Amino acid sequence: MAVRDLQSTLKIQSSWSPPRSIANFLSFDEIEFLKRLQSSSVEVENKKGGVQCAPHQWEKISDFLSSRIEKEIGLFDTKFVEGNFFHTKNPYILHVDGGKDPDKRPYKAILIPLSISPSGSCGTVFFKQRYIGYATNFAKGTKGFSTEFNNDLFDYKDVHFLDQAAEFDQDIHNQYLSHVPISCLQGLSVETVIDWKIGDVIIFDRTQIHCATNFKKTGVMEKSGLSLFTNSI
Repeated sequence: MAVRDLQSTLKIQSSWSPPRSIANFLSFDEIEFLKRLQSSSVEVENKKGGVQCAPHQWEKISDFLSSRIEKEIGLFDTKFVEGNFFHTKNPYILHVDGGKDPDKRPYKAILIPLSISPSGSCGTVFFKQRYIGYATNFAKGTKGFSTEFNNDLFDYKDVHFLDQAAEFDQDIHNQYLSHVPISCLQGLSVETVIDWKIGDVIIFDRTQIHCATNFKKTGVMEKSGLSLFTNSI
């Protein structure tokens, strides 16, 4: 699986930082505005696993989001922000949001929870490991997931901070990740789990391996959000 050139790799590594959430980043009215944008989109793409995606309409939201995001993450390429609105009834698998463009250097991801139905516990699991490849699902020990955008990775040799011999913690798997084959987690370890709260924003490295919690175990049937993927200048 292709990884980036040395110069891009060093640039990406220099920007690594722990994932974090910012409480009350958006007001109720701003969340409602984003939800209206999502629901009014005529370009909805139904993806495998029950995920519906729609364009993020950056040109309509950059006026009130761009400068606030910049205060949190520093300068980024405001002319090329990737991502999408999404709505899902199934928790997603291990992946990185590395994009597809070899001329771009992935920087920070901005995750904005928009709805949780019915109200309950759900979140995102962040792993200590990073992968400086392109958009990728981590599929060790499986036949692959064949999602529309991401590649499947079976050999983790290019994953940073991997402990090949480490068995994944069974209790953590049962609590958060029972929707993920445990073979996919071989050599990985959890850095943190961040709960979704409407109005908060979650910021993390695009190259950081992460995964939804199995929200169905807590009674949540569906959730929606906005993902924005920035690139460094």
